[in-house]
Amino acid sequence: MSAAKSGKVVTAETAVRTFNAAGSRVAVALSYDEMPAFKVKSVDISFGVEKYSKTGNRGLEHLFLEIESWFNGDIDVLPLENLDLEKLSSFEKKILCELRRRVPRGRTVSYGGLAEFAGFPKAARAVGTVMSKNQFPLFFPCHRVIKGDGSIGFFQGGSAGARLKKALLEMEKMNIRTRA
Repeated sequence: MSAAKSGKVVTAETAVRTFNAAGSRVAVALSYDEMPAFKVKSVDISFGVEKYSKTGNRGLEHLFLEIESWFNGDIDVLPLENLDLEKLSSFEKKILCELRRRVPRGRTVSYGGLAEFAGFPKAARAVGTVMSKNQFPLFFPCHRVIKGDGSIGFFQGGSAGARLKKALLEMEKMNIRTRA
């Protein structure tokens, strides 16, 4: 029986850690539920001051270690098994999974190019909408999607995120150059 059916109110908790990205401090906030099982509901990233919220959740602590490894360039993709992907449409899942599969760390793709990868060659605008609504940035690295003219474009649904997008892209390229 779900919490909603049992009459219990379930509220998501949020935990935050700060990581280094190309000389900038980036705060990563994970909103999650622990019941009936640990699931991340959304990820928010922003420039931030040093933040650390300790939790007693082993799954969450492990996930933050994975994120730290990603920021350090030690791993290329973040695990999906603890993400709550149920609210994504099949189109959104297809676009996000193609992004994750076809655009590696340190590379970019245009909105139109990602639409083509996913089998929807005329859906560049729809891809842009999926990127702007992406609840799991870093896990589905929407910062790697740029405009067709090669300019950086928007991030997290608006122009204010362009500086953060640029920092993430610079960090990924720096991590690639430092690997042997």
